[in-house]
Amino acid sequence: MKYRQLFPHGLIVIPAMLILTGCSNAPTVQIHYLGHASFLMRFDNGLTVLTDYGESRAWGLDSPIYDCGSKEPDIVTYSHDHADHQREITWEQATILTATDSLSLGGLTVTPIRTCELDLETPDNTSYLFTYKGLKILHLADAQVFIRSIAQQEVQERVRVLYPEKYDVLLMTIEGRTQFIPQAEAFIDLLQPKRVIPMHYWSAVYKASFLNYLVRQNRRSGKKYQIERIGSAEYALWESDGDMSGIQVISLDPAAPAP
Repeated sequence: MKYRQLFPHGLIVIPAMLILTGCSNAPTVQIHYLGHASFLMRFDNGLTVLTDYGESRAWGLDSPIYDCGSKEPDIVTYSHDHADHQREITWEQATILTATDSLSLGGLTVTPIRTCELDLETPDNTSYLFTYKGLKILHLADAQVFIRSIAQQEVQERVRVLYPEKYDVLLMTIEGRTQFIPQAEAFIDLLQPKRVIPMHYWSAVYKASFLNYLVRQNRRSGKKYQIERIGSAEYALWESDGDMSGIQVISLDPAAPAP
């Protein structure tokens, strides 16, 4: 039986009693990068969330999105309906969130933040904030126009209003219709998240250029980016992991999850 109740204002609530409790020694959140803007997140309460499960190598460009596996996720979020963010697939049981849908389930809160890809006056995308056990994970979505225009004072002020939190993980768009490495770095510098996972780029070579730019920013501008080239698609996030110095930039290599 599918438990899904949609209330006014897009709030979706599912009974917490349906959620299985995970093992106490497991990571609080296991983040798996499927490619482009698609992540599979497994929470220690048993929930799985799939973001922006789009077509692999959409538009003929080299941005693969690997298969998410045979087990259906509990929650699927779509930032918008472009082919690289949403593929034609029918989920039998998953709760689908789009636009202004929000959700509260088993200690996990999913909050939509309407954002812009094409122009500053037209919200056409949704960033999603995932809050769980005090951890805040922000999937930025396709907020390209804010990134490209981040040098403008009025845009900086709008970004601070849209994204006022101190994020534990920022899933950060670093390429789009154009290339904007310096602007993406300035956007990160404005938000000051604890961790950044680069996403939404069209080649591994471009991502390497982005990481190299951050290294140069450390040398010439006194920034403190800590580049972590994980060498896999998995990153484990724990509820309490001590103090951090500088912003960790975690480079994941997209892959299909283990069976």
